[in-house]
Amino acid sequence: MTEDQHADWLTLRTALYAMDWIVDFKEPMGGPAQVLEYLGRYTHKVAISNHRIKRIDKDNNVTFEYKDYTDDGKKKPMTITGEEFLRRYEQHLLPPRFCKIRHYGYLGNYKRKQRVNEILAQMDLPQHAAQLQVSTAIRIIEKFGTDAMLCSSCKKAKLELMYVVAIGGKKEVQRE
Repeated sequence: MTEDQHADWLTLRTALYAMDWIVDFKEPMGGPAQVLEYLGRYTHKVAISNHRIKRIDKDNNVTFEYKDYTDDGKKKPMTITGEEFLRRYEQHLLPPRFCKIRHYGYLGNYKRKQRVNEILAQMDLPQHAAQLQVSTAIRIIEKFGTDAMLCSSCKKAKLELMYVVAIGGKKEVQRE
């Protein structure tokens, strides 16, 4: 911000603070639950999913399906021009470095297990069990249905690591 812009900002801020503001707010129509439902539709989802777009005709008109909440949530088709569709779509694009809300508060990623366990302790509920460490061999058996350590010829004897050959041809690890 330049010095002139900063001076303009300070002048504007001083003028705004000097005004007597009358704040008039009313309870939202339908109450807080309806507001949360409305916001939830926009903060956790994409603007429009592919299955809702029904047709794009040769004149670039787009027909899509929407839910009419004023008519008991019935699904209805709407046809608008391609330009209007893009204008509406762009309103749902987030600015750079912003992302859709996933989880926040105690469900946010940072130390989530610790916070959830603290809440469970306060509610006298059992803690979440520690995550089991499953070996790579067992994961391979689960995924491919076969033991990777079995001999590929006889399918009975287990393969055993004897040594590792480095790229230069030298033995690096030798098993006794």
